[in-house]
Amino acid sequence: MKYFTTVLLLLLLGVSFAFSGTIKGIVKDKDTGDPLIGANVVLEGTGMGTTTDLDGFFILTDVPPGTYKLTVNYVGYDDFTQEITVTDQPLSLQISMKATVYLGKEIVVLADRAKPRETPVAFTDVKKIEIVSRLGSQDIPLILNTTPGVYASAQGGGSGDSRINIRGFNQRNVAVMINGVPVNDMENGWVYWSNWDGLGDVTSSIQVQRGLSAVNLAVPSVGGTMNIITDPAAIKPGVIFKTEAGTANFAKRTLVANTGLINNKFAFSTAVVRKIGDGLIENTWTDAWAYYIGMSYIANKHHKFDFYAIGAPQRHGNNFYKRPIASYDHQYALDLGIPKPQVDATPELGRLYNATWGYVSRGTREYWNGETHDPHDQGKLYARENYYHKPQINFNWYWNIKDNMDLTTVLYYSRGKGGGSGPKGSYIYTNDGHINWDAMIAANTSPEQYDSTFGGYGAKAIIRNSVNQHKWYGLISKLNYRPSEKLKTMIGIDWRTVTGEHFREVRNLLGADFFYRTDNENWSESERYRKLGDIWNYHFDNKVNWLGAFAQAEYTSGKYTAYGTVGVSGVKYKHINYFKKKVGDNYPTLESDNIYGFTVKGGASYRFNQQTSVFANLGYLSKVPIFDNVIDDRTFTMNQNPKNEKIIGFEAGTDYRTKDGTLALNANVYYTMWMDRGWSLTYTSENNITYFYNITGIDARHMGFELDGTWRPSKLLKVKGMASIGYWKWLNDVTSRFSPEDNPTEVQESTIYIKDLYVSDAPQTSFALEPTLYPFEGFSFTLTMKYFARYYADFDPTRRTDPNDRAQPWQVPSWAVFDLHINYLLPVNLQGVDFTLFAHVFNLFDTKYISDASDGYNHDAATARVFFGLPRTWNAGLTLSF
Repeated sequence: MKYFTTVLLLLLLGVSFAFSGTIKGIVKDKDTGDPLIGANVVLEGTGMGTTTDLDGFFILTDVPPGTYKLTVNYVGYDDFTQEITVTDQPLSLQISMKATVYLGKEIVVLADRAKPRETPVAFTDVKKIEIVSRLGSQDIPLILNTTPGVYASAQGGGSGDSRINIRGFNQRNVAVMINGVPVNDMENGWVYWSNWDGLGDVTSSIQVQRGLSAVNLAVPSVGGTMNIITDPAAIKPGVIFKTEAGTANFAKRTLVANTGLINNKFAFSTAVVRKIGDGLIENTWTDAWAYYIGMSYIANKHHKFDFYAIGAPQRHGNNFYKRPIASYDHQYALDLGIPKPQVDATPELGRLYNATWGYVSRGTREYWNGETHDPHDQGKLYARENYYHKPQINFNWYWNIKDNMDLTTVLYYSRGKGGGSGPKGSYIYTNDGHINWDAMIAANTSPEQYDSTFGGYGAKAIIRNSVNQHKWYGLISKLNYRPSEKLKTMIGIDWRTVTGEHFREVRNLLGADFFYRTDNENWSESERYRKLGDIWNYHFDNKVNWLGAFAQAEYTSGKYTAYGTVGVSGVKYKHINYFKKKVGDNYPTLESDNIYGFTVKGGASYRFNQQTSVFANLGYLSKVPIFDNVIDDRTFTMNQNPKNEKIIGFEAGTDYRTKDGTLALNANVYYTMWMDRGWSLTYTSENNITYFYNITGIDARHMGFELDGTWRPSKLLKVKGMASIGYWKWLNDVTSRFSPEDNPTEVQESTIYIKDLYVSDAPQTSFALEPTLYPFEGFSFTLTMKYFARYYADFDPTRRTDPNDRAQPWQVPSWAVFDLHINYLLPVNLQGVDFTLFAHVFNLFDTKYISDASDGYNHDAATARVFFGLPRTWNAGLTLSF
C-alpha cells in the first residue's frame, strides 16, 4: 500500500521513471493571453503528438533524447515552429500564437483589456472554460467569488438579484462593461443582473481590474472594473445544444449556431436561451428568455464591421425582505447567543421563507407593460415581482488607416422596458407569515369601502408597479497611433445620453374598483379615482447628457512599461415632473449646469526577467455626483452647489512565474481614499414607512493586501488559490436629508455618527482554494472552497443618530462554502457530434451561513436582519457540439 501511494503521488507531481524526455507547455493567443484549446502539437517526423487541454496545456512523455522540430497549428492562427532539444530533464515551453483572422480581437482593444506582465494594474482574467465549467447557470457575478477583493451574493435568491462588491465598494462604484460599453445605470450607477440573464452562456471572458483600473473611459471604477467580452462570430462553423436541469424544477435549454467564416468575409453567430424554474427560496420563480447575435464582415484589409445584439426578456419572483435570524432557524439563533425568550417568541418560518407571496382563492387581473394579465400562478399572488427587457445593440467599425494608425468606433443603443411590483397599504398576514390575500380582498370590498360618488369599492391596499424605462444612445471612438515600436498613443471621445421615465401604476386592485389618490396637482376630482393600470404617486423623466474625452500614452522599452491617462467629462442633468402644477402648457423642470469631472492616472511595470516583474500605479478621480445628489426627484429640489466626489488610489504589486510555467503568483497592496462620497438609499422602518435618504460628504479609507496564484505540477493536477485582507473604515460623521415616501416634501435632517466604523456589507477577509483533477482524457473534477470573514452588517442610517453610540456594526459569523464541479467530454463521436456531461453542486455540505446582513439598533445578532446563504443546490446537463 505504501508503494502504491508513493507511486500515485509521484505521478500526480509529474515525475517520470523512464530515462527519456518530457515536453510540456502552454499555448496562448499572443494578443489576449487566452489559452488555445485543442491546438495540435506535433514532433515532426516521429508520429508523436497531442492536443492542448482546456487550459491550453499539453504534455508529451517518453520522448527519446535528441533534436526535433516542434509544430503547433490552430485554426485562424499562423503555424508555430520551433527547434527543440530533448534531454532527460523536462522541457517547458510558453508558446504564443499570432492570429491571422481577427474575429473578435478588436473588442479586446475597445474594452481596454489589461495584459499580463505589462499593464501595471491588479487584475484577474476568468476564461471561457472556467465560466463553462464552474458557473452552472448562476448569475454571472457569482463566479467571481474566487477573485481577490471580490464578494458576490445571491441576496434573496431570486434569479438575477445578485450583487457584487469589490474592495468594499458596491456595484454603483464598480464599472461594469460589456464589449467595452458601460452598462451601469446613468442615474444611480446600479447594475441589474436580471437584465443580463443568459449572458454567461455567450461570455468569452471576464476581466476584473481592481482599483481605478487602466480603463480610459470616465466610468465609476472606484472599486474596480468588470469587463465582460461576449463570444465573437466564430471562425469555424458549428452548433452547440445544451440542456440542463437543477434544484426546484430548474430547466434550461441553450442553442448556439455559427456559420464560420464564409469566403474570408462574413461570419454570423447566434444563441437562444430558455430558462424556467420554481426557485429554491419560496416562489422565487423564473420565466426567462435570452438571445444573442454576433456578426462580422471583413470588407477589406482596412475596414471591418461588427454587429452585436443581446437581450433577456424575463420575469421572476423576488425575496425582497431581510428577516430576524430567529425567524429562519431557532437553533442557529440560539447558537449566536440570542436570548431564548426572544427566540421562542419569534415564529420559526424556515430557511426558505419568503414573505412576499400568499395563496388566494379569488381570481384577479394584473397590469404590467401596458396590458392586463392573469397572475403568474392561479391560486397565488406575489407582492414582489421583477419584469424587464433591456436589449443592447452595438455597431462597431474598425478602420485600419495605415500600419501604425487605426480608428475603433462603436455606436450603441439600449431601450429598457419594465419595472418591479411592490405592496402599498396595510397588508394582512397569515400565522405562517405569508400574505393573506383573501382577507385583504375582503377588506377592500367591505361595505365601508363603497364610494357612492364613484359607484364602486375603494382599495385600502393594492399591488403597485414601480416602472423604470429608458432610451440610451452612445458612441465611443478611439484613435490609436503608434509613432514607434516603443510608443503607443490613444485619444478618444465618449458620448452618452439617456432619458429615463419613472412612474408608479396600479398593478392589482385586490378586488376593489379604484384607488383614491391626490398625488398629481393637475388632476380633477374625478381623475383622483385611479383604476387598474393608472399612474399614481409620481411620474417624471430624468435626462442625463454625458460627453467625455480622454488621451492615453504607453511606452515600452525592454524591461520597462509605463502608461498615463487623462480624461475629462461633462455631465448635465434634467428633471421634468408631470405631477407638479403645469405652467401654461409646460411641466415644471429642474436642470443643472454642466458638471465637470476628470481623471488622471498612470503607472509603470518593470520586468526583472522572464519570471519576475513589479508594478505600481497612482490615480486621482474627480467624480461627478450621481443624479440624486444633484436633483432630488422626490422633493423637486436641486442642490445648487453639488460637490464632486474625490478618489485617490494607489497600487503596487509583483508577479512571479517559474521557468517551466507550473507556478504563477501575483501579489499586491492597495490604498484608496474616498472623499465627499454621496449616498442615496431607501429604508423601510419597522412601522412600514418608507424613507428616502440622501447622504453627502462621506469620507472613507480602503486599503488591503491581495494574493492569487495557480500551480500546475502535472497534466493531472491544477491548483488555484487566492487571499484577500482588507481594512476599510468610515472617517467622519455626516448630515443626512430624508423624507417619507408618501410625503416627499416633508424633508428632515439628521446627523449620522459613523466615524471610525468599519465599512460594511462585504467581508474584509476572504480566502479561496480550488484544486482540479484531470484523472483521464476529457474529465475534470474541481472542488472550490471559499472562506469569508470580518463581514460587518450594513449600517442603517436611522440607527446611527446617537452621538454616544459608537459601537461597531454586528459582525456576521465567518463561514466556508464548498462547491463541486464535474465535466466530462465523452470519448465518443457520433457522426461529428461530441457529448459533454456536466454536474455542479453548490454549497456541497449544506452549510448554514448568513450572506447579507443589515445592522440593528443594538448592533448585535438579536436585532440584525439577514438573508441566509442558499442551501445545497445542484445543476447538471448535457452539451452536444456539432
